[in-house]
Amino acid sequence: MNITAVKEKLDLNVFVMGNDKAEVLSCYAGDLLSVVMSHAKQGALWLTVMTNVNVAAIAKLIDMSAVLLCEGSKPDEHLLAKAKQQGVTLLGTGQAVFETAVALSKMI
Repeated sequence: MNITAVKEKLDLNVFVMGNDKAEVLSCYAGDLLSVVMSHAKQGALWLTVMTNVNVAAIAKLIDMSAVLLCEGSKPDEHLLAKAKQQGVTLLGTGQAVFETAVALSKMI
């Protein structure tokens, strides 16, 4: 399933749209950046509440399909600029990480 389909089915907010055709191969939930770097997989949709500018860098490094900011987290101008610069899709939802992960697990 691609990012556009996930966005539509979960009614997600779009902060930055990178590759809207990127395939979501898995889901990874985590907020400790070093753990995400060592465990998340290429093509994962990363669920987090972290809005640090390094979120975009890690998503790009691992080649994730997108970052989904959960629980109403909003990106600051630094994260927005970095995501745009690196072509990282940055989405948002007011839903909790757990509920979002459960919904995603039924879709992918």
